[in-house]
Amino acid sequence: MRNRLIDALPFLLILCPAPSLRAQGTSTQAPPTTEATRDQDPGSDPGSEESRKPQTAPTKTRPARSTPRIPQILEWPKDRGLVVAELDGKKIRLADLAAHLAAHYDPNIEERWTNKRELNSPNIPLLLYQYLDVQALRSECRSRKLGIAKLMERVSQFLERDFQKRYKPAYEQQTGRPMSEITEKNLRSRHRRENGLSMEVEALLDRILPGQYKYEDLKQYNIHNGNFWGGEVKLAHIFFSTRDPATGRLYPEGKQIEIRARIHDVLRLLDKDPSQFAALAKRFSEDRHTASKGGLIGYVKRLDGRLPSAIVAGVWSLENGQISNPIPTFFGTHIIKRMGFNRTHFILPSGKSIKIIADDRKKIEAESFLFDSRRNHPRRLYL
Repeated sequence: MRNRLIDALPFLLILCPAPSLRAQGTSTQAPPTTEATRDQDPGSDPGSEESRKPQTAPTKTRPARSTPRIPQILEWPKDRGLVVAELDGKKIRLADLAAHLAAHYDPNIEERWTNKRELNSPNIPLLLYQYLDVQALRSECRSRKLGIAKLMERVSQFLERDFQKRYKPAYEQQTGRPMSEITEKNLRSRHRRENGLSMEVEALLDRILPGQYKYEDLKQYNIHNGNFWGGEVKLAHIFFSTRDPATGRLYPEGKQIEIRARIHDVLRLLDKDPSQFAALAKRFSEDRHTASKGGLIGYVKRLDGRLPSAIVAGVWSLENGQISNPIPTFFGTHIIKRMGFNRTHFILPSGKSIKIIADDRKKIEAESFLFDSRRNHPRRLYL
């Protein structure tokens, strides 16, 4: 079963924040989404009792934080000083993203960005999102006194692996012919520019989490998480887009308020009657590929790279029939429902299976660490 999210970007496995879950029928308020929380785990479960407690009125009224005005059309170098995000209270400017890309992935990026079409493409907000992950993880490495002198060598290895296993076969399948030497050179340059930051995230997580496990630990992990191998979960979702599909940019705050109101309405209706999920998906979901099917996406494995990891981790944390809290991803906000579970085979912790179990455990731990990193390094996105 395919949908817009599955078709979009296979490497979104590492892009999305940790899920918050709600049991079917549990009264839940819509989470207060702001620029600071829209694209990350807000740090507390929006379905928890704590989040539903009345808030004490502050003794002093703080002035609202101003949001930088983002021009409808970005221009380089005119807008190089534009604040496009904040991380850990530090302003991130468009020039910061350009400098990192130029140093590691495309030395001609500034010249390329003089082309307004390049600078205003939907790829730029995604690269910014990944850049914040990179900076947060580099900070984690510094706090742990982990050297990253060989980081870019590792990134290059990951890029080569991704090019050979995913990018090149996809091109040849789409065109029906093998790559020529000139085409491969051009596509390698594009692949490095567009995927370098996501591979840098992966390399940083690899540095922080070496993934060295004892055999007995892996046996116990397999015993407690055996459904991860050979199992698949059926899910449906109700999707609310927070980004303009043409530009990839966040919608203005006025529209964000409208989106939050719709999410609140859907949650209220689900609280009254959880069996309405499919009908509400048809009525409210903005995923045109699944809305007509009651939001049905299909089956996903535990490390299914076709969907944002927050959705996959979220549905695997639910019981059959349960509905989640709103889950933010780069694309928008999702309410997901676990529809069922199917098992096709088992694996035992022996021989080649041990390496599979170790590799998958490391991926799941890296996923969790990235979720925590986003929570521990607050971000505000303006693009």
